[in-house]
Amino acid sequence: MSSNVGLIYFDLDVDLHTPQTTTDGALDWMGVAHMLGVEGVARDLKELGPRSPLLPADAIFLFAHKNVEPCEQQLIDSLGIKGIHADAVASNPRGAGLQAALDWGQRFNHLLIHLDVDVIDFENFPIAENTRRKMGLTFEQVMTALEALLQAPNWSALTITEVNPDHGLADGSTIRDFASAVASALGRTPTLV
Repeated sequence: MSSNVGLIYFDLDVDLHTPQTTTDGALDWMGVAHMLGVEGVARDLKELGPRSPLLPADAIFLFAHKNVEPCEQQLIDSLGIKGIHADAVASNPRGAGLQAALDWGQRFNHLLIHLDVDVIDFENFPIAENTRRKMGLTFEQVMTALEALLQAPNWSALTITEVNPDHGLADGSTIRDFASAVASALGRTPTLV
């Protein structure tokens, strides 16, 4: 199945769990699995959109992933899902972003970008719901990569999740700095056409 919509999933996790692969019950660990309609997902959620699956595996790019459990890696391998590991993004955030957006993403009419802020190391920039430390990228690396991703001339939507302003500084400066950096990334004129 081909798609005219591609999704760059910018997240420390790959969210390929199903109700059968975790006892936690956290639905946000299952988002990509439900989009792909993999075996074991909840039927009502799998069929929530205009088609099922919502996206084929070749229309999802896992960007900056690091936290991958064996059952999720098996799905990545069997479905041939493309991506780039967090370590590679950390070593060249701009280059990795451009590679994902331009090398992979240009074959779609519409490119969606999903950013889960738990990809940012909580100790470096405490804004995520998940308080994992020493796992993610720095705030600067994430914003550099995001700015590069937004250079794709076909990007159509950006979603940002897991933001928890209460985890930042009490004066509100953490969320203001985050909002300012996102606004700056969004305000850059694409230089690559």
